[in-house]
Amino acid sequence: MQMRLANALSDTGRDDEAMAAWERAAELAPEDAEPLVAIARVRIDDKEYEAAADAAEQAVERDRRSVDAHLALGEARAGLGDYQGAVQALRAARSGWPNSESRRRSARSAGPSASRVRPWARGRA
Repeated sequence: MQMRLANALSDTGRDDEAMAAWERAAELAPEDAEPLVAIARVRIDDKEYEAAADAAEQAVERDRRSVDAHLALGEARAGLGDYQGAVQALRAARSGWPNSESRRRSARSAGPSASRVRPWARGRA
């Protein structure tokens, strides 16, 4: 519920209120990495890489299988100039790719055939 509110606030440009709602969601669901990933993404967009890295690290601690958390951590570390740490986080994301919430959302929005590789498309970028 709190995540939906935060996302709706963000979608309407009410970023300060969205951030507060994501922070509240993180408090209410201490096992859920998603609110912290959202916070990290906003901080990355604002080029606040230290705060983004902190949020992403907390997200990874909550759910080590969260591809989105590892991606955010990699991007935040790259923003800080920690390229070795960024590569490490991105490798962790790559190893867990099937678990990605953003991948599942993309597949759902693209339709039922999006998750299948068509034989004629193999080998093409």
